[in-house]
Amino acid sequence: MIKLILFDLNGVFITIEDELFVEEFSKQYHLDKKKFQDVYDQFTIQAEYGKISSEEAWKKILGYFKIKENPKKMFQKAMRFKKEIPDMFALLKRIKTKTAFITNYYPWAWEFINKKFSLEKRFDLGIVSFQIQSRKPEPKGFQIILKHFKVTPNEIKNVDAAQKLGMEAIHFQNKEQLERELKRVKVL
Repeated sequence: MIKLILFDLNGVFITIEDELFVEEFSKQYHLDKKKFQDVYDQFTIQAEYGKISSEEAWKKILGYFKIKENPKKMFQKAMRFKKEIPDMFALLKRIKTKTAFITNYYPWAWEFINKKFSLEKRFDLGIVSFQIQSRKPEPKGFQIILKHFKVTPNEIKNVDAAQKLGMEAIHFQNKEQLERELKRVKVL
């Protein structure tokens, strides 16, 4: 019996901003797109682990390319691409079992999306990488979820949250496909 549906947020409930932001930023500052993506990933991942602050990550990104811009304003430019994926939160409300999310964010990004989409209010539990100094697909966040809900991996369906610890995964394609899968496991 399925007792928990575990989600990733990006690409399921919220659009992924990286590609659009990297494209725009690279063009605006005449940067190699791949190089900018690599540097952006390097420093934001450090912030997702809680090793550096959000501000420090953005200062390092801008400093690497010798760009004299306000770090918080550049972050806000990146986040403007974050949008709700239509009808997914309505589908979430219809789920008849516990729901949780596990996601990789650094503090500024988490504060922005949580405020914009009221995420903590919509799920029974949420795990954010910087809060536990671990990123998915590493096991730490998944172990916290198992312990919190007192469930075993075979009692969880995970939707794009990474296949870890024996949890069966549903690869999210669209709302209709997910709806069919959730009906199949009798949680919708």
